[in-house]
Amino acid sequence: MILNQFATLNSINGKNLLLTNQIYSMEFHKITIADVIGNLADISNENVFERFQNSEYDLFIQAIGFEARTIAIAERLAGIKTFKTKEALLIKYKTNIEDNLFYEQNLRLYINSFTKKISTFTIDDEFNGPIRQKILSAVNSEIPIKVIIDFSSLSSRLLTSLCRILFQCNIDLTILYVEGNVYHPTEEEFERMINKKEEVLRLSQTYGVENVIISPDYNGGTKENQDLVICFPSFKAERTEAIITKIDDFILKQKDKERLIWVIGDPHMDEPQKSRRREIQTKINNIEVGDKIYTVDTLDYKKTLSVLEHIYKDVYEKFHVNISDLGSKMQSLGIALFATLRRDVSVYYSEPTKYNPSHYSEGIKDFWIIEIGSTINYINELFKVDIIEENNNNGKTR
Repeated sequence: MILNQFATLNSINGKNLLLTNQIYSMEFHKITIADVIGNLADISNENVFERFQNSEYDLFIQAIGFEARTIAIAERLAGIKTFKTKEALLIKYKTNIEDNLFYEQNLRLYINSFTKKISTFTIDDEFNGPIRQKILSAVNSEIPIKVIIDFSSLSSRLLTSLCRILFQCNIDLTILYVEGNVYHPTEEEFERMINKKEEVLRLSQTYGVENVIISPDYNGGTKENQDLVICFPSFKAERTEAIITKIDDFILKQKDKERLIWVIGDPHMDEPQKSRRREIQTKINNIEVGDKIYTVDTLDYKKTLSVLEHIYKDVYEKFHVNISDLGSKMQSLGIALFATLRRDVSVYYSEPTKYNPSHYSEGIKDFWIIEIGSTINYINELFKVDIIEENNNNGKTR
């Protein structure tokens, strides 16, 4: 929009004076996600652990999982003699207790080498309260506390819950993540699952669906419009189907393609392996020709955020937006940030009865870091979206 102020007549001491014939134009611009996305922290795999030399942090947060990468980051930090944290927060799951015990002892040994205090939390219905209070008790209102969180063993639900807490506090935040070397099902396993139905159960990543949960942190408030679901699928179709059915079972029954959007993970692999894995996920989840599909790099949380905002802008006036959060760790981060920006969005999870540790991931491929920095500054940058800014005719913001 452009406003023009033209020459005017003023009267001074009875004399009419013509003001300078000056045209002053103003342009108004609504800030979009594209305007701020470049100012948000990037993910990097360069010199990850060199940054922790001669440093002390207030909190280190980690979940106890069943994959080899559970201990990988703690092990590397333990090898840095000049790295310390005041306290570590360890989180235990209710599922796969015996599988998780396999790595717990070594994990605690590594963490004990860089902190003197470990507090343990078990996920249950009251989990958010105690860990929120623990983090809040460490927060300083004037100086941001320094926090490291290891995403590697966090479930989608746990990851987004922790993000909700951390991004509400005055924190200098660093996110670490270790990438698995092999992810299941492999191409060979998928072919066996297709050709031999009896092997589907043995080769699956998860068993059953214990519960479908709407996030208490991102529940979307009151629903006034018809539901639309954005699905970040896993490699187990029944988990996504359980979420869609919980939200509105007519979407699947009527095959309502207008109210179902897929965001497929583009894995950090070389072609043609990357292409083949996308194909596997598409087949497992019965995604058809004509479905609305977006592809997002599994490590690119900023692209996830951008794609979700793009979809939202197209549909929010007509539909209530729901997200099925079963994708990668970094996609979950993008979902948490998007749901922080768009509070009318609902986020759902489906929890399996049990995970299959032998068919999740193997080994370690690479380490990644996101230096968020000040969470207050980060969220303030994100919340610039939709603000109207004024530019004068020199192109400067007023």
